[in-house]
Amino acid sequence: MPSTKNINQVEELTDKLSRAKAVYITEYLGLNVDDITKLRKEFHSNDVEFKVTKNTLLKLAAEKNNLKGLDDYLHNSTAIALSYEDPTTPAKVIKDFTKENSFHRVLSDKAEFSQYGMIPLADDDSIDRVILCSGKIYYDLIEQREKQNADKVQIVRIEQLYPFPAKTLAKHLNRFKNVKKIVWCQEEPQNMGCWNHVERYINRTLGYLKSEPKKIIYVGRSPSASPATGFLKKHLAQQEEIVKKAITE
Repeated sequence: MPSTKNINQVEELTDKLSRAKAVYITEYLGLNVDDITKLRKEFHSNDVEFKVTKNTLLKLAAEKNNLKGLDDYLHNSTAIALSYEDPTTPAKVIKDFTKENSFHRVLSDKAEFSQYGMIPLADDDSIDRVILCSGKIYYDLIEQREKQNADKVQIVRIEQLYPFPAKTLAKHLNRFKNVKKIVWCQEEPQNMGCWNHVERYINRTLGYLKSEPKKIIYVGRSPSASPATGFLKKHLAQQEEIVKKAITE
């Protein structure tokens, strides 16, 4: 069942989109939490609201505002910058920010850093599952891992899809000598999203590693003609099932 929180988020987004003079859709691929915090402060100091959001919720809010053509832009880690005054301000902030900040192709698990207050993970030799993903679903995965207290699960984000960062990914995965399963998790249907692109690159990378898994396991929605169910409650129920499966099965 969808939470009241998610339903309220759609209503809140719908209201913000209706009032904004300009809405910028931004992909924050490769930015860590500190980078995003810095960018949020820059926006705030320039009277621009910056909000990280789930693509599915943003799509629903956009539909309520009769905003069309967004699907092509909502595939990865998405945030929106809303200007209620000068519509050009967000572009200026983004331009200045990109001059000073570097891009991270593969991001380590945040649980490895004590400042985030997550469950302590097992040592590298005890990790038995690695989940690879890209984008916003990472946050659903870490929330589910916290609920399950799954301390032997590492979650690694791939934020550069092309050229594929095979060497960087291999360095991350080589840490886990006794891993039993390596999973790719995404919220899009299997025939959409990143899966069809990354599968062959990840499998090729696994072939060079010392660990046993040589083939990536897909966890996500089944192939579909539509990127979303069209019903928020059904979508959220499916999302819950996907992240549970990625963590535990």
